[in-house]
Amino acid sequence: MKKATVTGQFVINRSLYEDAKYGWVWVSEPGNKEYAGGDFILITSPEGHSIVTECRIIDTFYEKKWSEYNVNFKKNRVFINYVYRKKLKIKAKSIVDLRIVKVNSWRNIYWKFLQDHPDGGYRTSSILALVSVILGIIGILFGVLGIILTSCI
Repeated sequence: MKKATVTGQFVINRSLYEDAKYGWVWVSEPGNKEYAGGDFILITSPEGHSIVTECRIIDTFYEKKWSEYNVNFKKNRVFINYVYRKKLKIKAKSIVDLRIVKVNSWRNIYWKFLQDHPDGGYRTSSILALVSVILGIIGILFGVLGIILTSCI
């Protein structure tokens, strides 16, 4: 199955203050409807740096919030916070060729998304969850090993 991909030039804008710590990016609606709001997307810069984030589609309400800044919404735009811009190695107010792919894989959604998240609490909790799963598996293995050893005696 072919992945839903959008490539092209996007104008990079800073996110609103209230969006700075959230794991989403506001993106112009693609003409071909390859992704929708709420989908997880992989954004790749021309240099190959990538992030996984939740997609939010720019709508009239979001345009009204930016109306005082005279932003032209006729161009493809991405509103992205500082953390994600730093990971992608792109600058605000620049025009960049981006590749946006809708992702469905467990690794991208639950691991890369959490490790790329701008909020440190999400990154820390994802590492703790992984450590907990590993310790749980080790505990189960020791339990099974103990049962096997006691039944052999």
